[in-house]
Amino acid sequence: MVNIRGTAGNDNLIGTSDDDVLTGLEGDDILNGLTGADFLFGGDGNDALILGYVPGDESDTVNGGQGIDSLTFDWSTANAATGIGSGIDGSGKYVYGTPDQRITAISIERFIVTGTIRNDELFGGTGDDIFRGGEGNDRFIPNGGVNTLIGGSGKDSVVINFSLTTLGQTVTNVGTSGLTNGTTFTEIEAFTLTTGSGNDIITLTGDYDDTISTTAGDDIVSTNGGNDRVNGGAGNDRLDAGAGDDVVEGDIGDDVLNSGTGADQIFAGDGNDALIVGYAPGDEGDIVVGGQGIDSLTFDWSASNDATGIGSGIDAIGRYNYGIPDQGIRADSIERFIVTGTSKDDGFQGGTDADILRGGNGNDTFTSRSGDDQLIGGRGNDRFFAGEGNDTLHGDIGKDTLEGGSGQDFFIFDIGKAFNRSIGVDTIVDFERFDKIVLDKTTFKGIKGQRASFASVGSISQAQKSAALVVYVRPTGGLFYNQNQADDGFGTGKQFANLADGFKFVRSNLAVQV
Repeated sequence: MVNIRGTAGNDNLIGTSDDDVLTGLEGDDILNGLTGADFLFGGDGNDALILGYVPGDESDTVNGGQGIDSLTFDWSTANAATGIGSGIDGSGKYVYGTPDQRITAISIERFIVTGTIRNDELFGGTGDDIFRGGEGNDRFIPNGGVNTLIGGSGKDSVVINFSLTTLGQTVTNVGTSGLTNGTTFTEIEAFTLTTGSGNDIITLTGDYDDTISTTAGDDIVSTNGGNDRVNGGAGNDRLDAGAGDDVVEGDIGDDVLNSGTGADQIFAGDGNDALIVGYAPGDEGDIVVGGQGIDSLTFDWSASNDATGIGSGIDAIGRYNYGIPDQGIRADSIERFIVTGTSKDDGFQGGTDADILRGGNGNDTFTSRSGDDQLIGGRGNDRFFAGEGNDTLHGDIGKDTLEGGSGQDFFIFDIGKAFNRSIGVDTIVDFERFDKIVLDKTTFKGIKGQRASFASVGSISQAQKSAALVVYVRPTGGLFYNQNQADDGFGTGKQFANLADGFKFVRSNLAVQV
């Protein structure tokens, strides 16, 4: 054992393999205790304290004193059954193996640590730390500064905690190599980030398994690949989870929650939330729970190339099913659906609020409940059952069957181009007094201004001779586009709708799309 005291200058003090006491006093000193149970005291100045390791070493105590002091130790040759236990424990000690094998670190601003072959937890100081995890599944917990984090083999993670601050944090470009404050990392597989009550902006661009908790405030969080867990806490948050099998939790507030692709779970919590689920071929089932408030679910399966479409809307267990049984979205407590279907035959079912259901090229079936819904058919011979509310039904191309249900309904005739034979003849089974036929001027090019000339006649031959642009034949319930008007016949026009219940259609039932 040696007891070495330095001077007022910059000293280099080296101990022995026994239990040494090294005291630096003033100056920027280097104190190397080597192995043994050592006590190192830096004193004044910016000191570098170094500890060695051999199996069986007992506890060391280091005190940096005044200044910016660093502690370096390497436990990579340790062979105990456990790694560095919990980093710095409640009494400020680095713990390894048995309770007697620990380092008590006092007034240390910077750690330069190489971990064991086990699972280590490495805590940093307020300075610029360097951590090498080595083997094992290690956790790095920096405490400020510009740090260098090297994970090594195993599944290693970085923990960043801003939970005590009320200021908004901006953490961007956490990608494959570092943070925007200059911290660098390699061989890291996961991030855990906790913020405080400010309005935070978090952007993670690496393919890690991330855990993000923003606590409170109106936060914006974006992750990339990996299986992430994101919790927005209180506030009106926007959370985008990217690819991977993610869990997204909105908590309190009116949130926008986008789980991206993968087999995801979304839990909205309180508030009027907008939930978005992505699609990629081979995705398995998603779980979406709306919670309190008026919540909407948006998903788009138009890129699907499977042989089957959306099976039958929502199945018996509350799931939008698609393709094989595992490919679907199980939706609970969702009031509003915003859905784009496949190119196959889809079955859509809405919620209790204002749905937007959009079909593709197949023969689709739309069923909505209450709310002012928008149902858009696309190509194919589609069937619409709109339910309660002031609904908008757009058959598009094909021979469609439309039932508006109760409320004032709007039946849109617009194929996105000039009228032609592909428009088909749509059958409206329950046209009522306050319903409207709405014509688009791109399709019905003869319309000038916001009013189309109209006539109600007793036969098709009378309709062919009419000077009106839109003609209703009362006995058959047929609506005709009379493109050539005064000339005999319909020109390039023809019948485009049939009111199956024999409703007495009048001029006020006709409108032009703005």
